[in-house]
Amino acid sequence: MSPLISIPQAVVVLLAEQFAPADVARAVIPRMTLDKPDTPVISVFIPSTHRGMAARGRRERIFPVNILIASKVASLSPADVDPAIEFADRVADAFGPGTLDNTDGAFWVETDHVTLFDTPKLLSDQVFVSQIIVTYQLT
Repeated sequence: MSPLISIPQAVVVLLAEQFAPADVARAVIPRMTLDKPDTPVISVFIPSTHRGMAARGRRERIFPVNILIASKVASLSPADVDPAIEFADRVADAFGPGTLDNTDGAFWVETDHVTLFDTPKLLSDQVFVSQIIVTYQLT
């Protein structure tokens, strides 16, 4: 199986096991709609630039996996936003040194965590968004 499929799918499995009942799925485009207001939505996807390189036949050894977390917040006060930030931090902390299960030797390289302040989304839908980029290397 292509690493473009196996690595994000293995990340989905890891997150689904550790963060149930969060809605975790592999996606081509990140999901920003929350079906259940109290359940965060986690989208796992490969950046489109990386998919394009693979489609042109390049054999990449480094695979970034994007994880986008959308959480509903009651208001924009720190007391309401802080739990969403803490949840995203726990998701980022789930990744670290070692091999990712269910892959052909994908080793963790680094984790970057960025809180995205999508002001229109926050103001109109009260959805807080965090992005985590986990990078793996194939041996």
